Amino acid sequence: MLAIASIGLTATTAPAQRLPAAEKPIATGENLSPLKLPPLPPKDVPTKKFGDWIQRCDTRPGATQQTCLLLQTVVHTKDEQKRALLAMTVGLSGPDKKPLMLLQVPLALGTFLPPGFKLVVPGIEPVQVAIQSCLQIGCSAKVPLLPDIIAAMKKANAGSIEIHTLRKRVIQVPISFKGFTAALDSLGKG
Repeated sequence: MLAIASIGLTATTAPAQRLPAAEKPIATGENLSPLKLPPLPPKDVPTKKFGDWIQRCDTRPGATQQTCLLLQTVVHTKDEQKRALLAMTVGLSGPDKKPLMLLQVPLALGTFLPPGFKLVVPGIEPVQVAIQSCLQIGCSAKVPLLPDIIAAMKKANAGSIEIHTLRKRVIQVPISFKGFTAALDSLGKG
């Protein structure tokens, strides 16, 4: 079973925790390995919940201004063990503060790199996303959230990320857009 949960990402050493959420099925027949996610922020870092998204704002070391991010993690549950399968982070990037989504999947998932990922949102053509790096914690890709993608995400309740495995199978990881409109609107406000 899959659950969509929101988490905060930081470089602390506290144990990782996830918020409970609805569970959804995932493609079967694949061996899933845990995504080693950074732990939640310290308790003094405030978060706001917007549906299935969490907004976390804090001041990074060496920075003078607060940075806010939207976070969502898709969790696979098997035999009462929860494993992070996909982490999504949305932030405002660059001097023009354009929305950008970072996707991260576990390296041990056996991701076939050439096809990259595919962001599937109802109402628009699927967005092909090149994988930019793979480290011990997983493979990452960045998706510039263009106006048509944002508009579709705001209208939809759910979508998916397609991941190709080394066995040439496609896993569709369900993602939620519940609360995305309010979360994105608040992102610039901190």
